[in-house]
Amino acid sequence: MTRSPMPPRKTGLKATTIRASGKRKSRSKATKAHMSRVAELGCIACLIAGTPGTPPELHHPRTGAGAGQRAPDSDVIPLCHAHHRGTMHPKVPSIHRDRLAFIAQFGTEAELLAKVRERLRQAIGERKA
Repeated sequence: MTRSPMPPRKTGLKATTIRASGKRKSRSKATKAHMSRVAELGCIACLIAGTPGTPPELHHPRTGAGAGQRAPDSDVIPLCHAHHRGTMHPKVPSIHRDRLAFIAQFGTEAELLAKVRERLRQAIGERKA
């Protein structure tokens, strides 16, 4: 018996989160919209480095979260693959592979989150104008 091929993996934002109990919880429409707006900003570290517009992954800061927990979806930081995971460019400091070098160059997660929120406020103001 032959197996049918696996369906293609979906890319982009995941539609669910996993609770501590292991059960899945769907994200609300407002949360998905917020995360899309954050992703539209591009990588915040690349922006600081002078190369804006790099497609990001969304990083959930660990500051203030307990062990094994992550921040809520309202607190996400857009980071490109290199600045988030650091697997493609070993000389680029990433939040997960070289945390201290990343913080020295770009700031803490709390500082970056504040910059992201400010950029979102500016983007909303530009849309209204």
